[in-house]
Amino acid sequence: MKWLLLLGTSSLLIFSFQNFTAVQSPNQNSILLWPYFRAASAFNSKWEHLPKNERTCKDTRYLKGCAFPVQSSGYFQNGEWYSADSLMILPPNNPNDFAKVFLEPDATPFSKNQQWNLNATYGFQQSQSANTKGVRVEIVASGDRMDASEAENPWAVLDSFTVLPGQTVVRWTPMGLWPLRAGFVVAIQVTALGENNWYDNLIVSSPKMVPVIPRPELGIAQSNLTWDENYSSTVEEISLLKTRGLRTNARSSGELNKFVAVVKKANNSGLNVVVNINQEAEDYDNASLSTAHAGNAFRKQCGWANGQLRFSQINPQKFAKRFEAYLKSLSEAKASVSAFEIGNELDWVCFNGDIPLGTSITSARGFDLKAFTTKYSQIIAISRTLIDKYYPKSKLLSFGMANCFLFTDKSCVLDSYNMVASLKSQNSNGKNVLNMIDGIGEHFYTETNQIWKARQTLIDHSAKLGISKPYWITEWGYKDQEHSDRSQAFLTFLEYMNSSYNIPVSHLFLYNYNKENEWSLRKDNGSLDPAARVIGKYNSLLGRVR
Repeated sequence: MKWLLLLGTSSLLIFSFQNFTAVQSPNQNSILLWPYFRAASAFNSKWEHLPKNERTCKDTRYLKGCAFPVQSSGYFQNGEWYSADSLMILPPNNPNDFAKVFLEPDATPFSKNQQWNLNATYGFQQSQSANTKGVRVEIVASGDRMDASEAENPWAVLDSFTVLPGQTVVRWTPMGLWPLRAGFVVAIQVTALGENNWYDNLIVSSPKMVPVIPRPELGIAQSNLTWDENYSSTVEEISLLKTRGLRTNARSSGELNKFVAVVKKANNSGLNVVVNINQEAEDYDNASLSTAHAGNAFRKQCGWANGQLRFSQINPQKFAKRFEAYLKSLSEAKASVSAFEIGNELDWVCFNGDIPLGTSITSARGFDLKAFTTKYSQIIAISRTLIDKYYPKSKLLSFGMANCFLFTDKSCVLDSYNMVASLKSQNSNGKNVLNMIDGIGEHFYTETNQIWKARQTLIDHSAKLGISKPYWITEWGYKDQEHSDRSQAFLTFLEYMNSSYNIPVSHLFLYNYNKENEWSLRKDNGSLDPAARVIGKYNSLLGRVR
């Protein structure tokens, strides 16, 4: 089965970004699209090829729609200038029909490792009549679809918006994974908002494909490998998925030697390793007194009954002692580590005893943000110093936010981005603590019918944090449900994470491989979930396999 068959199974994806604002600089590798267009219209439910010059359009009185390159630069209705490398599109008179402009550059060398946006400005000519009513615009894409016919609607809607009289609309429409398909085509589909629309001459100014940011790398998140008696086999099997990344956690000092062996095995198997460091009992003056919520209610929420340590009561010096022991041993073993993630889901009660159990809170209500910020900033400053000493080329990541509002409204901080943003107000030796971090950790566990919320959360956090640091999705995944193939959910998530505008998404770690639960790729009988093939297909297509 080819990758295109996998990608071709997706249904309509509508990517909307009306509330997203960013600054995107010109790119010399942009591909201007207007020279490569052809046009047709759906007129009275039939396809009609459209003329490509204005005179022929006028001869037909535009009844079937029209599309052609403009002859020179000009002005939109609101006085803004448009360039000569533009298209004019007029939809058919009947609002049930539409004009469709296909943009098909021949043998265009789209870089596989870059995300691409279709950038253009849309508006009406300055000479428009008062009869102009406006149009509906859809940006759609297609490619080789070996498992779908035209009747099965192989076009995916990537963007949808209206252009009204007097407006100019600037759109950066992400192409997602579509440019990776053979036979990739993007089209602009225009429908009149009302009849008698002979004056609705839509100008599409300077449509171009723009490479924006690298595509994220895809790996596996597998926790507690030091508890796995067959960790060597597990790590080798993970590498056979054709992934290049593994995210796993370091625990107490008693497991240090085995953890070093785990990382070395991963390195020898061609895997780049992200190490997660969370609080442990030895980091506290009195772990028993610093533990909260032990009991059946906690078991029901988190799966174990012994509660969780309060992060605000951690002893920074004791944490530093344990962390340095790990770093020193890993360095002496010449183990390679790409990044260290400090903390895990500290916005959720299951991994931070400071969070109230069974209630909904925010950073300003029901949670002592100041106490958390003070202690976490100390831990980050210590971690930065130690990482620079032993692993100066490795990244330091903030804790992966659980973003549990995506799956519950209880026992978590609903605005967890404020826990990271609060580091801006902290200084260590004259340095802004947030600036010590190289990447922002995120976890995404959405419902399968709400995968779009993962990308919307990225957009929201990027806007509210106001920083350009890359995002590391150190956990994401979907449960294995009876009679359900997770491949579609995986692919839809990858589509959204490859459509992140200019928000840098660095890595994605799918949770998990081998834990014998509903999240695992390896089933209880030892067989591999068919959805696991998505990992190898994605990385192979991008040339990211060892």
